[in-house]
Amino acid sequence: MKPEINRLGQAVVSFVFSFVSLFFINVFMIVLFIYLGGNRDEDNNYIFVLFLITLLIHLITLLLAVRGTKSTNGGKGLAIAAIAIISIPLCVLLLIALICIYFVIQEFLL
Repeated sequence: MKPEINRLGQAVVSFVFSFVSLFFINVFMIVLFIYLGGNRDEDNNYIFVLFLITLLIHLITLLLAVRGTKSTNGGKGLAIAAIAIISIPLCVLLLIALICIYFVIQEFLL
């Protein structure tokens, strides 16, 4: 017989972090569109740092949500909701990363 696993706390934290990750991806997209719109500074490392922070928050949320779905004492619904909330923004974030990597490679090859 399996012991009961109570991961309600991880499910709740993943649900809260899903909204925090939505905030960070919105901030990242606004900064990226401002940068691409022509307002380019010489020091644009903040975009990369913001991207890494956003990606890290998304990955932590996904990890906690997946672990929260394995709870036996409740919290599965919150964990599944967190996965549903962050899945599309995470795919968009990874797609932006692939496009940026493609253009950086093209710039170095030319």
